[in-house]
Formats: sequence, structure tokens, C-alpha cells
Amino acid sequence: MKQLLIAVVLICCAISARSAQTGPAVALFYGGDAPLDELKAFDIVVVDAAHGYDPKAYRKPYSELYAYVSVGEANPTRSWFDDIPATAKLATNAEWGSQVIDLAQPEWAAFLADRVIAPLWEQGYRGFFLDALDSYRLALDFDEKAQQDGLVAVIDTLHLRFPGIRLILNRGFEVLPRVHDKIEMVAAESLFRGWDAAKKRYVEVTDEDRLWLLGQLQEAHERYGLPVLAIDYVAPQDRALTRSTAQRIAALGIVPWVSDAGFESLGIGLREVVPRKIAVIYDAREAPALNYTAAHRFLEMPINHLGYTAEYFDINQRLPSELPPSRYAGVVFWLSESAAQPRLINAWVQRQIGLGTALVFFDQFPDATDEQAIKALGLARQALAADPRLRIFAAAPMFRGEAPLRPDRRQLLPVRIAGAGTPLVEVGDQDGNRHVAAALMPWGGYALLPFVVSEIPSTDQFRWHLDPFLFLCAALRLPALPVPDTVMVGVVVFFAVLVNVTTSESAPPAVGVKFAV
Repeated sequence: MKQLLIAVVLICCAISARSAQTGPAVALFYGGDAPLDELKAFDIVVVDAAHGYDPKAYRKPYSELYAYVSVGEANPTRSWFDDIPATAKLATNAEWGSQVIDLAQPEWAAFLADRVIAPLWEQGYRGFFLDALDSYRLALDFDEKAQQDGLVAVIDTLHLRFPGIRLILNRGFEVLPRVHDKIEMVAAESLFRGWDAAKKRYVEVTDEDRLWLLGQLQEAHERYGLPVLAIDYVAPQDRALTRSTAQRIAALGIVPWVSDAGFESLGIGLREVVPRKIAVIYDAREAPALNYTAAHRFLEMPINHLGYTAEYFDINQRLPSELPPSRYAGVVFWLSESAAQPRLINAWVQRQIGLGTALVFFDQFPDATDEQAIKALGLARQALAADPRLRIFAAAPMFRGEAPLRPDRRQLLPVRIAGAGTPLVEVGDQDGNRHVAAALMPWGGYALLPFVVSEIPSTDQFRWHLDPFLFLCAALRLPALPVPDTVMVGVVVFFAVLVNVTTSESAPPAVGVKFAV
């Protein structure tokens, strides 16, 4: 085992030392609702073209869509599945419910080019990620040389039929000596973290498997000068492990992509997209229009000031099933009354917490009367003393806002923290109970009535009892982001206009200096 570990270290050092230029940033997303705006951060984005993406509309000088193509397997969901020649069917992959293709059959290369690649080429795809290149090994009986010859024939056919085609091979190491000049990158799955399809679980790769794969990637890079891509699998809610795995891969000079087993979440590669959206859940019954609701009136500016955009969802409408932390910096509830369908909303809340998405509740919870829902948030209901007198027992500095804290028995929800959490506002009653009206919790945080905002009498103006900037940053665990300084933008615009005016007065119009602001 010690010798094996030494060998792994030596290969890692060799790849890292000789890979000054890692390669293009690559992302894979096979779901039907790819976050294309976020994915434009990557040079190459591999998608399942069956979901109807438009590669021509997407194409930018810095980012392009590639189509996923399974060469060695065919899934019954594909429109051309029933037309596969009977002679090309070799075996069945029970784990994925797909048909293993006999690459040795001469008609397969033409079929793949005509029925699979040609329609995608017509749509505008110019790059393709070729997968399942060695699935023939799932068969009980096969001629390995014939299968590899068939794979070479496929690649040769594609280059002949589609001049300028760009190909990424997922493995296929055995045929590299014959096709390396026709591909732009070699990929391989499970360098550090993998997916056990049979047991449906994420696993750590053994040292033996890692050593072998590193050797293959090293040869592809050093002998043929190809950039190499390592695709690893981590549960989508474990963002920290996703990040550290991508960093381990990149440290070797290998292009990383780390995502979930189905490539249905925004993973991490050479680049990590920092989510800039915060979902705001409001109740449309509260006001005639969104901009009159408390959620919009009080949250839009703080969210924008922190460098984020607010995306609003009416709690009375169907909410997205998932708002993952890879795409949303957090979810904020601001409701004026209990949700109309509290059980559905409470289940939805727990699903987001399970994903690792940070949540904040202002004013009240979707259903404060549901003991189980409160318990699921790590809180517990408790009795409130009969004596009406209440006092602020403790308040964090962030609650020293524009207006003082004044307890109101009619609005106070008597709860305490039952597990982990940090109290921010504690209200004491005459029985010695401490009711936690605001807190930071493992899942985010909350600030309840009457300690959020209060109306100035005889006006339509409100004052904050807390610092919304500090509270949102703490509860949603927001990283510090660069945001535009509006004062400096104004200064730049002013001088740009001044220079343009000066130039236009002292020189011919064709020589005017222009600034892009």
C-alpha cells in the first residue's frame, strides 16, 4: 500500500508539473432546465440536445454548447432507437436500461452519422461529447480489437462527413494512438469521487483505480498534447466537498468538473459560478401589486445593495421544486399571514434545507401553529406568562436599528431554540421564560414580529428595528462580493461626457475619443 501511495504521488506531481496550461473550462449539464446564463462562465458546456437548446443563439466567442452523444449505448427514449439495425445490438445495460451497441458492425458508423450527428449538426452543434466508448465490455462475448476498430471507424466517419467537427472522448484510451489528431480533449470519470449506479450512492475512488486513471490521463496529455478532463461525482447538497474535489483535480493540471450523478445541478469546474440571485417568497394577496408588498418594499434595495438580484415567487402559485444553493444565494420569506397550504409549504421548506439552501423568515413562519413544522426548524413552542409585562432580555448589535425594540404580547411568537442556533433577540416574561424572537440557525435565520419594521404613525413610512444588510449577510452566509460604486460610476460618466464634448469641439468628428462605461 505504501508503494502504491508513492506511485500516486509521483504521477500527480508529474501531471501537475508539466501542465502549465490546464485547458478550457468545461461544464456538463444534462437536465432539461440548464441555467444557460450561469453556464456561460465556461468555455465548453455539454448538454443533452434532446431538451431543445439552441446552440446558435447561445454561441458566444467565449462559450459554446456541445451535444452529448452516446456512441456505445442507446437509450429507448431516443427518437431513433427503434431504427437501430438489429445486428448492432450487442447486450443490455441493466443499470441504465440501455442497449449496448456492437461497434464492430460496419453499418453503425453510418447510422450514428446520419441519424444522430447530422440532425444535431443542422441545429448548429459543432462540438460533441462522445460517451460510452467501451460499453461493449458489458457483453459476455466480444472481439476487443474489432470493437476498437469500429470506434475508430466512427470517429473517422464523423470527420469525413462533418469538416471542422470537434470531439471530446470520454475515455477511449486504447484508440488514442489512431485518433488523437481528430479530437480536442480526453475525459474520464471518477478520479477522486465516483457514483455506484448499482447501490445508488456516492463513493470514494480506491487508490488502485486512481493510480491507473492518472496514468492514462498522463499519457494522453504528455504523448499527444491533449488537455484532459476529470469528471467526479458528489452529492449536490455537499457544496464544500464539491469545491474541494474540483480544487484537488485542478491542482494536478487536469480540467475538473464535479457535479451530481445525473448532471442536473450546477457543479464546479475550473470556475465556480457564484450565485447572484436571492429568491423572495411573498403573498400576492397582501397588496394589489408586487411593489406594494412588504417583501418588495423592504428587501429589494438591501438585496441589490449587497450585489444580488431578487427573484420573486408568489406563495400561492406553484413554487419551483428546488432552489439549489448552486444557483440561489438563499431564499427569503416575508409573509403577512399564514400560507394557504401550510403543509405543502412546510414540506417545500424542508426540501430546500435538505439541498443546503439557506433560508430566512421575516415577520412570521408560513405556519406557526404547526408544532411539527416548528420542531423541524430546530425550535419549540412554549407557554407565555399570563402577566402581560415583557422586556427585552438581550439583543444583538445588528438589532440596534432605526427604531427601538418594543415587545408586543399580541404579536410575539413564544418559541425557544431546541437545538443549535444563536439567539439575536430574547424577550423575557414574568415566569422567567426567554422567547427567542430572532436567531441565526444552521439553516439560515429568522426575525419575527414585532422586531423587523414598524410604521411611523400617520405616515406610510417604516423604520427598521434591525440592520437588514448585516442580518441578511449573517443568515444567508453571503460572501463579500464586489458591487458597483454608484458614486464612482457617476464620476466616470461625467468625465467621459466631458472628454467627448471637449474632443468634439477641438478636433474633427471622426477623431473623437469614446469611453465605454
